[in-house]
Amino acid sequence: MCWQGNPVVVCNSNDDEIKKLAYKTIEIPHQVDCLQGILTIIPMQLLSLHIAELRSCDVCALPSSFSYVVAINVS
Repeated sequence: MCWQGNPVVVCNSNDDEIKKLAYKTIEIPHQVDCLQGILTIIPMQLLSLHIAELRSCDVCALPSSFSYVVAINVS
C-alpha cells in the first residue's frame, strides 16, 4: 500500500479480490460499460464534497493556482 494508508475503493459488488485489499469499499452494481465510469465517479465526488464541507472548506471558490485561458475569435 502506498504510504501505509487506508484506501477507500469503489468497486463492483462481485469483486471479492479487491475487497480483501481495501480498508472500506463503496460497492456499485455492474452496469453497461458506458455507465460504469459515471457510476464510479459520482460517489467519490460526493464523498469529497462532504469531506470538504466538514472541514469548513469553501467548495465554491476556485483554487489560487487555477488559471484559465480566454479564447477570442477575431474574424
